[in-house]
Amino acid sequence: MSYKCGWLIPANERAAAAAFLKISPTLLEMRKLEVDTDLPRDAWDDAITVALYFMDLAESSPLSIELNEFRDLLESMCSIPGVDWLQSWIQIGIIETIQNSLANRFSRNNQSLSPKDFYGSLGPMSQKAWRAVDKMWGTSINDIDE
Repeated sequence: MSYKCGWLIPANERAAAAAFLKISPTLLEMRKLEVDTDLPRDAWDDAITVALYFMDLAESSPLSIELNEFRDLLESMCSIPGVDWLQSWIQIGIIETIQNSLANRFSRNNQSLSPKDFYGSLGPMSQKAWRAVDKMWGTSINDIDE
């Protein structure tokens, strides 16, 4: 399944999160477990859940169809021009979460997938969004020593 053609602009952050959740029964189950708590939850929480699952999948199953579907959907959403809320949700909710988690895990030798490797596996528009987060912080996690 590829989202590169015919992707409609999601109506809001919840709809964007739902598109990612539909890819994976495991991810959908994780979210259901998180929703069953008494804590309030919003689409930004979903973005974090998606990001962490996406990152773990990239390390554990780098050749999986599911991972390719995640990458395609991320690339597609990053390619939609002029939808500021969507770009913010992707950059801050998903990409920055991935960057922070990868950097922390990799620098502690708790993960074999480096930030540079993860970045290299993304499509060009997703890489552009990654660089936008780097620019926002004034540094790049790709510079972590390997």
